[in-house]
Amino acid sequence: MSGEVKSDAYLDVQKIARDVINDIGYVKGEYMFDGNSCGVISAIHEQSPDINQGVDRSSPEEQGAGDQGMMFGYATNETENHMPLALDLSHKILIELSKLRKENKDITYLRHDDKSQSSIPIMMSLNALMLLSFPRSMTILIWKRPCLKRSKKIL
Repeated sequence: MSGEVKSDAYLDVQKIARDVINDIGYVKGEYMFDGNSCGVISAIHEQSPDINQGVDRSSPEEQGAGDQGMMFGYATNETENHMPLALDLSHKILIELSKLRKENKDITYLRHDDKSQSSIPIMMSLNALMLLSFPRSMTILIWKRPCLKRSKKIL
């Protein structure tokens, strides 16, 4: 954990990091990594006075944003949350898999760190790109207990 902060609040970054790691599903030593025993290094220090002078203002209208780092990306009208449809579908699949893993006691073989990818064809016209409304392909990688046999099933 690293960064610059100016605050009087105390946060137990060790506990926060361990809780997130455990919540993801890294909870057993047999995984060779787990939230209860992994090392958590904290390199959090006070914000630079140069950056802080642009942030701390008495008037909210003059408040600055500080050093926000680098961001990239774009918004689109393909989905309600302005994410590309292929990415949105992949995220939703992974959220559902995570819920199944955490809540369903019958599917005990699911593990954490799943992957999902979807491809959606785009049709080009002279003036615009048109996104077709169906995925061309979906790939989902699901980690499972090693004792289960590998199978390939096409839906």
